[in-house]
Amino acid sequence: MQLRRCFITIHWKHLQSYHSLTDREDCEENWREIFKYISNKVARDDSYESGALALEMGDKLGRIHIQGYLEHKPKRLQTLANDLGVMKTCFDIVKDAKGSWDYCSGLGKHEGKFAFERFTFGEPKLHGSKEKVDLNDLVNLIISGVELRAIMVQHPYAYCVHRDRLRKFTEDWKINSR
Repeated sequence: MQLRRCFITIHWKHLQSYHSLTDREDCEENWREIFKYISNKVARDDSYESGALALEMGDKLGRIHIQGYLEHKPKRLQTLANDLGVMKTCFDIVKDAKGSWDYCSGLGKHEGKFAFERFTFGEPKLHGSKEKVDLNDLVNLIISGVELRAIMVQHPYAYCVHRDRLRKFTEDWKINSR
């Protein structure tokens, strides 16, 4: 499976290429060094198109960790893990692109949330939407002149469910609305 975007959570035990750190303390100073390395790595690698990273402390356990949202060329989990020097269990499939971006970059409802450091680069595409969209909403978008491609990008799940109906309706609409 290859991903084009991912959400990451990196804890101390996930750092596989930092073997020299195993005898070092899990502390803010070491985390800042790791954060800087990962930020530079993704910003300089052309296969990473955009991203937001945050070095933060968990509310419940008080552990420092890195949270991130990355958009990139298609990559396998193991390739992502090798790129960043972490275990592949750090990566998760994105469920809400805009929410993930906002959370990691400290925007919107997450503005003011404490983070030791934040880093963003590139322009995110943020495909997909978490809002529930039904066939009626999609038909209204077509009637309003929205192209099928735009609907597919903004509402990929609903598009997959209703694709055949939408294509037929679009053809009928174009023929009969002249």
